[in-house]
Amino acid sequence: MKSIEKVQLGSAIRALRKASGHTQVTLSKNAKVKQSTVSRWERGIDVPSFDHMNRLAQIFDCTYYDLMAASNNSSVNQFEITHTFKKLNQQQQSALLGIAKIMLNEKV
Repeated sequence: MKSIEKVQLGSAIRALRKASGHTQVTLSKNAKVKQSTVSRWERGIDVPSFDHMNRLAQIFDCTYYDLMAASNNSSVNQFEITHTFKKLNQQQQSALLGIAKIMLNEKV
């Protein structure tokens, strides 16, 4: 993996960690690695193994492929929106969808 790709993946892991409400410490405990390992991933120094990527995907409630795609900033935003939306109850989700539809109609 090229250096720039490591940094992009690291940035994605950091963004997904924050979006899911984890600290480096809680993520490291859930991923069964040292906190310094999470820090090295996020800084693009190291890349998680395939097994760790799968474990991170489970922690972030996404697929391995979603996690790989998250190195694209727009995918991180989509993940954050989806993850936050899932936290809302059904009434809140309906209200938010209504607001989004109104906003889209105003743009057209």
